[in-house]
Amino acid sequence: MTKQEKFWYLIGPVMFSFVYAATFPIVNIYFVSIISPRVLAAANLLGTILSAFVNWSIPKANMKEWYRKHFLYIVIIDMICFWCISFCGLEYPEVRFLGFAVLNAVSTCLWVMVMRNVANRIIVDGDERTDFDALNECSTLIACFCGAVLALIFVDIPVECCIVLQCLSNMFMGITDLYAFRRLNKSYNLDP
Repeated sequence: MTKQEKFWYLIGPVMFSFVYAATFPIVNIYFVSIISPRVLAAANLLGTILSAFVNWSIPKANMKEWYRKHFLYIVIIDMICFWCISFCGLEYPEVRFLGFAVLNAVSTCLWVMVMRNVANRIIVDGDERTDFDALNECSTLIACFCGAVLALIFVDIPVECCIVLQCLSNMFMGITDLYAFRRLNKSYNLDP
């Protein structure tokens, strides 16, 4: 993978990690303080069950191929749902927790799996793959660190502003991941 291809693969998750780390404390305190423990437990249970089902489906060759072929739709649906759940959740916080439990378990899980699968199909050397995974992890952790520093400095940002920033960063990651997916598939003659 070239440096430019790595950049496009990493820039979306790095930006999302940065924004999420900077806005999560405000959003989390706001929403956790207005829902019941039962809703949070139900969201965790729902997310766990759906994640298990989605991850169970991934090793099946025909499903993996279907997910790759429909990657554009998975990402677009995820981005639209992210916006809808985020803003509907302002009025109905239960919707936010239950909606994100479903979204994270289904489309976000598939989104990440398809992107990892593209990298796995390109980088076949174990050491090179380990190096790339470490770069990916390090990049997002540095972004989280920088975002957390901002969260310490700017503690009075309105929750609505934080939600808009999260939605925009999710959209940015979707656009850059779609570009990276298309570019990598074209460069390496992978069958999307």
